Amino acid sequence: MLGLPELDRMICRELSRHDLAQCTRVNKEWHHATIPYLWRNLSCLGRCSETAASAFRTLVVMDYLHKRRNLAQQHDGQGARQIQTRWSRSLEAQATLSKYCPWIRELPHPRQLLRLFRPPYRSTHPQQKPLGLGREPPVQELLRHFYQHCSATQVRELLLSDEDLDIDDLLRVVAESLVPRVHSICFQVYRSGQSKKVKYVLNHCSSNLENLTLLIDIPKGDDSYDWEQGLEESRPWENLKQLNLWYCCDKSDSKAFWPWLWKRCCRVEMLTMGMIKDIVNSLGEGMVSMSNLNQIQVGQKNYVIPFEITDDELAMVLSGARNGWKTLTLGGAAKVGGASLTYLSRHLSTLETLVMGRHDDTMNTHLMLMIARCPALTTLAFADEHGLWRSNYSGFKAETFIDCDPCTGALKPWLCEASLQRLTFHISGVPRPDLLDDMAIHETVVEETYPGQGREIQSQVYDRIARFTNLKVLRLDDTGLSMGFGCRTSGIYSDCLEMSLESGLEKLANLKALRVLDVSGMRTRIDVKEAEWMVHHWPDLRYVGGLQGSGTGMRALKWFQENCPQITVADRSVCFPKNIL
Repeated sequence: MLGLPELDRMICRELSRHDLAQCTRVNKEWHHATIPYLWRNLSCLGRCSETAASAFRTLVVMDYLHKRRNLAQQHDGQGARQIQTRWSRSLEAQATLSKYCPWIRELPHPRQLLRLFRPPYRSTHPQQKPLGLGREPPVQELLRHFYQHCSATQVRELLLSDEDLDIDDLLRVVAESLVPRVHSICFQVYRSGQSKKVKYVLNHCSSNLENLTLLIDIPKGDDSYDWEQGLEESRPWENLKQLNLWYCCDKSDSKAFWPWLWKRCCRVEMLTMGMIKDIVNSLGEGMVSMSNLNQIQVGQKNYVIPFEITDDELAMVLSGARNGWKTLTLGGAAKVGGASLTYLSRHLSTLETLVMGRHDDTMNTHLMLMIARCPALTTLAFADEHGLWRSNYSGFKAETFIDCDPCTGALKPWLCEASLQRLTFHISGVPRPDLLDDMAIHETVVEETYPGQGREIQSQVYDRIARFTNLKVLRLDDTGLSMGFGCRTSGIYSDCLEMSLESGLEKLANLKALRVLDVSGMRTRIDVKEAEWMVHHWPDLRYVGGLQGSGTGMRALKWFQENCPQITVADRSVCFPKNIL
């Protein structure tokens, strides 16, 4: 249109399908420039009008018959002579699918296309039977023919459910024509006998596969299927990086499906686990062959069925990393105990990210000793920052976090002091005599055992935090995101840091890289002077969350809004923004 392909591309991607269709009718130049973008995305076919669906169906059928006519000419001269000249010319005029399909990049779900191609077939020439076949083209052949022409189609994600696997014609065509192009595939199958079809589809996946998600229930009796067939010649998916076992239950006696799957997943780097009842032992054995596996998430977020992964089961899974874990995200469904911590302690030298949503409070001291021995740790979180399930969690006691040498009284050195960049957890047990006069929370306030104890403990906590010189995110809130739905819980804690200059906040002046400070759910004493101090000493600060909606917090919030437009500020009811970094 403008003679500049880059500008044409930017303009066409912003136009609606109706506008693109209008542009194709302006002149030949505009037609050639815009027609590829009109055909680029055909996902709308699943919800188009009957008139549009019938026109597209006719186009595909015409191209299919045109191909059949050419084959007839090549293999049987008599077949070509039986075709009427006028009908042949009409077929050639309608055979445009081969021209337009290479531009297609996105398609609707295969089940929607199958419904689109089902009879009744409405021909533009109702008086004549197609090529004298005496019957309409088979639906599965039309679908296969269409997929063959869409050579450049990018299938980023494919979801197959019981309904899809029940349609044998759809299953064969999708497995042979579409699945080899898929980058991410998800199965949601719960009916008896479907596991055999899952394996049939997976056998057609190519090296394009990058992400595999399974929600599958294999009932008792599925052992009648020959799972060993084709096992030896099955090759691993070279580019499969993530395996998601969100719901995997197997009541069969042999459980032979899983060893076959683990063998093909030997290049996996990240494992996500939800409810994996009955296959934990098999997974632990299969992880031995996954030499690249270094990331794991246990307790899939927003899972709607309550479940629990016991300490022994978690220990079995954690023992499977051959070269050490780099990322461990242990959600509320994972019960962390002595057995799992024993295996976790073997990976401290490689651990970079540790996120825990649930653990026994009696393990806090042991956890802190482990964290202190992680030289590469960059992210440490004991809250719902990632939308994970949690039980009631009282946080880390201040004395545990301070970690002083009992002989000298000095802070013990931690190996992660230079590497830690994100710290998210709640520090509790801080005496707050300044809150004793508030009768509404009087019973929850921790009292001092001697005068000045509260400020002394806070000073030591600040000393510990100040050692993380490369810290970018500091979230001392315990409310987090409730169940990942983006809403704050209502609890407010009184046994927390004041975050005031009088309590020792100035000790954090060396955190020059800090960008996020979140104190949601804490009864802090942040006022205008603290806000001014933060802006002066933390030049990269971009978000301050949890400022209370009244009193000193409101004054600080208004000061930020009036004087620091580059900083996002919020009271405790506003969610932590995921894109702030």
